[in-house]
Amino acid sequence: MTTWIEKRACRESNLRNASAIWQEAKSAIDDCCESFRQHYAGLARVINQEQNGHRVAITILFHSAPSHPRHVSVVFSSTDNTIRVTVDGEKAILFPIEADETHAFITFQDKEINAEDFTQWALEDALFESPDSKLRIASM
Repeated sequence: MTTWIEKRACRESNLRNASAIWQEAKSAIDDCCESFRQHYAGLARVINQEQNGHRVAITILFHSAPSHPRHVSVVFSSTDNTIRVTVDGEKAILFPIEADETHAFITFQDKEINAEDFTQWALEDALFESPDSKLRIASM
């Protein structure tokens, strides 16, 4: 039988792997941006750059509004075990990294999500909503 102390120790140990979850998230961001470039190059130009290991900056240049790029900042805090996403300086969306007895994971709205789902929650509106129109751009 496993005691609550052992379970707690496992959770804490797994949470120390939060930086590995951040690495997965960064990889998923790269994959997302590359996929967008392949499938939606006619809609916008996307530039993603890793900065200092704890931050990814994404610039989205819509062809319909070239003078109004979108700026996305994705920042990992190893102190708070969170990923903070800010679009155009608006209110940040927080994605806590939590752990159970088996693994660490990203959460959103109190639910475990994988790195792919993280990129969708974090980037979909920024990628498909022009800052000028504030109207969602339909699939091409």
